[in-house]
Amino acid sequence: MISRREITKIGLVGVLVLGCWTIGINAFGQAPKSPTCRAFFCNELPFPRFAQKVTNAGEIKSILDQATTELSGSHRITTQLRAFLEQHADFYEITMERALQQILPGEKTEIWGYNDRPGVPGFTAITPGPTIATTRMHPVVIRFTNKLSTPTEPVETTVHYHGGHTPPSSDGYPSDKFPSANFPSNSRVFLYPMTLTRGATQWYHDHAVDVTGRNVYMGLAGFLLVDPADNSMVPDMMPTADTDEREMLRTRIPGCANILTTGCDKRFDIPLVIQDRVLGVKGGKANQLIYNPFDFDGVIGDTFLVNGANQPFMEVERRKYLLRFLNGSNARVYQFGFSEDPKRLTHPLEIMEMATEGGAMPKATAQTSMLLAMAERAEMIFDFAQVAVGRDVFLVNCLQQTEGRRPDDFTPQACTPLLRFHVGPKGTEADPPVATNDGDTMLPLRNDPARHIEEVMSPQDAVATREFKFERSHGEWAVNGELFQAHVITRDGEDREARPRLGTVEIWNLTNSSGGWVHPIHIHADMFEMLERNGHPPGPEEQGLKETVYLGRGDSVRVMFKFISQPDPWSRATGAEDDIGDYVFHCHNVEHEDMAMMGNFNLMGP
Repeated sequence: MISRREITKIGLVGVLVLGCWTIGINAFGQAPKSPTCRAFFCNELPFPRFAQKVTNAGEIKSILDQATTELSGSHRITTQLRAFLEQHADFYEITMERALQQILPGEKTEIWGYNDRPGVPGFTAITPGPTIATTRMHPVVIRFTNKLSTPTEPVETTVHYHGGHTPPSSDGYPSDKFPSANFPSNSRVFLYPMTLTRGATQWYHDHAVDVTGRNVYMGLAGFLLVDPADNSMVPDMMPTADTDEREMLRTRIPGCANILTTGCDKRFDIPLVIQDRVLGVKGGKANQLIYNPFDFDGVIGDTFLVNGANQPFMEVERRKYLLRFLNGSNARVYQFGFSEDPKRLTHPLEIMEMATEGGAMPKATAQTSMLLAMAERAEMIFDFAQVAVGRDVFLVNCLQQTEGRRPDDFTPQACTPLLRFHVGPKGTEADPPVATNDGDTMLPLRNDPARHIEEVMSPQDAVATREFKFERSHGEWAVNGELFQAHVITRDGEDREARPRLGTVEIWNLTNSSGGWVHPIHIHADMFEMLERNGHPPGPEEQGLKETVYLGRGDSVRVMFKFISQPDPWSRATGAEDDIGDYVFHCHNVEHEDMAMMGNFNLMGP
């Protein structure tokens, strides 16, 4: 496939003429608009199935044998690590395949999805992919197999666990594509230590250089939900479970009253990935995903999907729920709200935000609408008792956007309904015993070395401050004037290569210098804490731990990291990889990412 950067070199017009027939766009490069669903909110909200674990000893051995062969040198799997994984890890076999999925009435849509039960009759690839559910400190090992290629369309891919504290060999580095010239196998094993510091709503998705936008648009994304540590890794990894966080969930989070015995009741835990797509005629078939590779600003769709369904509905009880949000769009920024009016947010219902992509916030914050940029996540407690039984509540987006450059104004008088909730009577399950109000403490940042938690840091501890500007240069996207090149380390504003060391604190200043465009910036390897936005303390919705931050037009933010070593048996002290190696940071408008708005940093040993 011709990459975006190659397109700009050979000239756009000629490529358009060659490419129109194959991708179903017209000669002006505009995708046909989607037909209107004949009955809005006619489909029940779907939930991706939970991924099935591998339990066969022979298959587990095959996965570990492959991982041992793939990793060598400083990234090798030690005897100690292999024995640890055999005893403690959850194993998965997931295949990337083409499949048909019902999105609009009429013909089914061809999607690229993930299948956790390859070869099992009745199970095909789905998008969003199967949900991987685990707990902190409980390792996960996944063999991903790429079966997407056809005789006329080769597809390269890799997988990034977004939000993970993951060694570089399993981080989904963009050039680690498979199959490819450097990695001819169509499968690869990824090892996830799950050593983040608190439970969180996370996800996995494609991350292949130059084609992430297309691959994610076609369906390669899924949830990875992490709960706080239970007793499964006691005493081998930690002396106790995450009793502080689990107690917070028990007292404040809907459905978690019995977390200490039977776990949380997932009926009241609703993950929602919001996406926009264009569907039209391709290859003589209606309702097909139309991806325009020539839209360098960012691909914007006109059909809204929630968990892969077009404007669905859900029956709920008149009680509190935990709602998890993921902006899974390529280039669209959302401002969500809840209203009884499907087209207006003039009388908004209260949202109680309590977590970001890094997990529970130090304090809850009450809002009437919530801005969410691409790849950001948020968790909220929403009380459907704000309306009467028999009424409808609509999740609406009131941030208009017609191009990938940036959103337009927030317009509460003109909103788009995304999801309808129909409120029924409350059942027998009680609401949480402790009400959560604006400013209430949720889970402060804390340090607990015995549980491998290091969250508290100070700007005074920073050993380096680095400047990174996200710019537009000659029609391409750049970081400090540099276009992405695999394993070429980005230079900061003082012309130093970005080579932080494990165990140290750094401050990074991130500035949008691109003019009229916006950029959500995602930094791999570790969570950060926001210090400032445009010279002022961040708002309450940006407190706590994050790994993606929104840069609006002209914005500048200061973020602070501590680059944390992996615990044994993942650490360099035991001969394993640790987190030493190359990582990336980039704009999560994935068309900008594909157009080289991505930097490299090399994480070095202490």
